Amino acid sequence: MTERPDRETITPSQMSATSERARYSPAVKVANTGHTLYIAGQVGRNPDRSVDADPETQITRAWENLGLVLAEAGASFGDVVDIVSYHTNMTTELGIFAKTKNQYITEDFPAWTAIGCTALAEPALICEIKATAVVG
Repeated sequence: MTERPDRETITPSQMSATSERARYSPAVKVANTGHTLYIAGQVGRNPDRSVDADPETQITRAWENLGLVLAEAGASFGDVVDIVSYHTNMTTELGIFAKTKNQYITEDFPAWTAIGCTALAEPALICEIKATAVVG
């Protein structure tokens, strides 16, 4: 990979196997934009790559995975300025998602867009969270 002084890839150790397999970065911090952190969609995959069928458990895991990426970049949920969430079933998931979101985002509310979709990267996945944060 080409080294660029204005960019830093962020990969928590728990996500390195997936990152290498899929050839993507969980996040990229860009210094010349005020340390903006662009975070790839985080899903409710467990460290062993399994996916829980329970919607609340899976959505909580997606938020925990987002938290891992933020922490690895030296950021927190308070630094998040924009969220885009993708849902395979808006009717059953959006209420659970909003309730869970409110446990992680408690102030300085970011912009949020929720999008319904027919499928995500794996059939068992029901939700994905993409975020942008400004660090420091």
